[in-house]
Amino acid sequence: MNSPLTIPLTLKDRDLAQRFKNQQPNSQKADQVYSQTLAVLAVNYYCQWLGIETDLDSDDSWNPIVKLLSNSADLTLKNIGKIECLPLLPGDKRVKVPAEALADRIGYIVVQLSDDFRQGNLLGFVPSVSSGELKIEELRSLLEWIDYLESLKEKPILSHWLQGIFTASWEAVEQIESLLESLQEQPAFNFRHRLTHSSLSPKIERAKLFNLERQGEQVALFVGLNTVSSSEIDISVQLYPQISQTYLPQDLQMMILDETGKSVMQSEAGGSENLQFNFRGERGEHFSIKIVLGDVSIIQGFVV
Repeated sequence: MNSPLTIPLTLKDRDLAQRFKNQQPNSQKADQVYSQTLAVLAVNYYCQWLGIETDLDSDDSWNPIVKLLSNSADLTLKNIGKIECLPLLPGDKRVKVPAEALADRIGYIVVQLSDDFRQGNLLGFVPSVSSGELKIEELRSLLEWIDYLESLKEKPILSHWLQGIFTASWEAVEQIESLLESLQEQPAFNFRHRLTHSSLSPKIERAKLFNLERQGEQVALFVGLNTVSSSEIDISVQLYPQISQTYLPQDLQMMILDETGKSVMQSEAGGSENLQFNFRGERGEHFSIKIVLGDVSIIQGFVV
């Protein structure tokens, strides 16, 4: 098991949790809100210690009205996305994940609360979940969490692409001719051919390969850009299977997340040849592309 990180919870923290608890309609909901509030505060302290900016005021878990209707315990990491703070009471072996937290999250941190609620032990995290229950042994180390967040913060600035300034890991389509040539016999997979005949013929195109760590699955993500005005850019996102496969994995999902981590566009492959989204963004906006296959999740952030 991972070594937990102990976060002290003050009397002020418990008073705040009690205030939220007193606003609930029944004892079961009240107890849930009490533990969730302390879990969020514990993770918030941890993020502050790491120097990660949070935004408690924008979270559903801090909104009294939303709290009445929601079971969520979310925490927004500024310019990164939302995480879910999952409380675990002493003696519990499995963690319940609220239905509304199964999507729109960049990660989940489990906080085991002490009997007297004076401390929260951060047990670990997972980047994604596929069901409403999480086993403790599935948790990854908080040391990996730091690296995971760093990867999310390495966001290409798309407006720089239009100026000829590119992120090293994103290759020009011309530089991956071997990939495109392998797809030539299947015209539907030819990214350049498709965009040439679409209403959105991008001025700039870059591509990146992602490994999904399941039976060697690999997908290619293509991003195309067109300038609309001095402040707006049309963005085309396409996802294709690895060279040896005709179709994307049946249960693969792709989502577009806004800067809070909320899913604003979503599609499931269902055995299709590719997935595609077209949308418009304003310069300076943050968004992410999330690719999910089973319990494997990849998030690639961008700044427009």
